[in-house]
Amino acid sequence: METVRYNAGFQGYFKVAAQTAQYVSPTTTSDPSVAAPTTIVGPCALPGWDINDNFRAVEGIGAGLDLGQVPGRRECSVRTRIDVANGDFLAYAIRNHTTPGTRATGWVNGMKLLTLGIGVGSQFADTDLHFVGPDALFQSLRMEIAENQTLTADVELWPICIGEGTVVATAAPTYTVPIIWQSIAWTVGLEDLRPWLAGASISVANTLERVGSRRQLTSGSPAAELAISRTASAIIPKLEKLTVQYRLHDDAPSTLRQTLAPGIGTVVFYGEAPGAGAGRQTITLTISNNYLSRRAGQQAQANNILAYTADTASHAIALTTGVTE
Repeated sequence: METVRYNAGFQGYFKVAAQTAQYVSPTTTSDPSVAAPTTIVGPCALPGWDINDNFRAVEGIGAGLDLGQVPGRRECSVRTRIDVANGDFLAYAIRNHTTPGTRATGWVNGMKLLTLGIGVGSQFADTDLHFVGPDALFQSLRMEIAENQTLTADVELWPICIGEGTVVATAAPTYTVPIIWQSIAWTVGLEDLRPWLAGASISVANTLERVGSRRQLTSGSPAAELAISRTASAIIPKLEKLTVQYRLHDDAPSTLRQTLAPGIGTVVFYGEAPGAGAGRQTITLTISNNYLSRRAGQQAQANNILAYTADTASHAIALTTGVTE
């Protein structure tokens, strides 16, 4: 008889590994042997995960209730929120449009295939919770920059399947000091507009689509359904879509009020871990093409500070990481 498990989030881990090849091809018919991820993601929340078997009711005349239920395509997803102390993991959400690579080398349309490892650490002997999600791609990345707050990122990834993996130890991430508001710069063109900025939301959607569905696959006696059973034949990234909104203390300055070519030009967000000296983590977001799409002033009560927004039509984003020298 199975024993119920009661665990807390701190017992868990979220690890990732960049793949050098694809684990599950459209013709794969057995669960892959996946190498355990080793790179710790964080600080973050223990990811939420979802396995949707998409059951469909069978309806027919002669009965006042469903006649049965049949399973559809199995679809898996993983999501979490990260306090950004190191941007290396987030860089996988941004495509390489110049040299997109091939599945044989671990790339799909410029996106890196990832293996996700989620579970409760092996040092907690009363549990064996551990999942592995191979061939994962970033569906979305949303970064939030807000006055006097930590830089945060909400991410969603789609693995081809979620199966049991090898439980590993829980450990704290190497970089635990997140980037904060006081260490962020906002440059538009060559002008520093940070005094205007109250916050910004930057979202990248890779518009993934699950294509096809493999057969129902079982193994063993009694037969058990495989993790890859009924999963998509492939996950395909379609167009990369970028959404940017600024929250401002004042109406958008003339530097932002550019709707005609060449528009606003290049927008750069630069952040670094707080402190001084060399060796602190840095992250740079560069958005190359921007046009003011909408600007607005918010309704304000007599005792409230005026607030404004500016939305831009933007495309071509790059994310780079490094350390201070």
